[in-house]
Amino acid sequence: MAAGVSCAALGLLPLAKLGLDASVRHALAAAWLVCCGLDLLRRVRQFGRVGGYRLSAELALEVRSSDGRLSAARILDGSVALGNLIWLRYRDGRGRAAAELLLGDRRRSANWRRFQVILRQAEPARKR
Repeated sequence: MAAGVSCAALGLLPLAKLGLDASVRHALAAAWLVCCGLDLLRRVRQFGRVGGYRLSAELALEVRSSDGRLSAARILDGSVALGNLIWLRYRDGRGRAAAELLLGDRRRSANWRRFQVILRQAEPARKR
């Protein structure tokens, strides 16, 4: 979240250098901050809706909501499994695209290793 706030603040710098009237610059800055705030709010709400993920050996992703319900989702291109990180991009059952950075410990968690292996197998299958 800190990265998003800092990027929003950095986005204000070019506005300060524009050769426009101060009132126009202030209006553009306000519009920029509103857009960034709405995007941040969307991301926070998405984070609060997800309670977990389940990835089957058949490459079927299910997203568990915070109230425990499972819904089908589709893994999107751009998902990456690294050592202790997974960047998971998916489209939920309602058609909304989402992404989440997942952190785990491959040395201690067999489920984490299994999730990584299945996700890596899904990469070539999605490109067919």
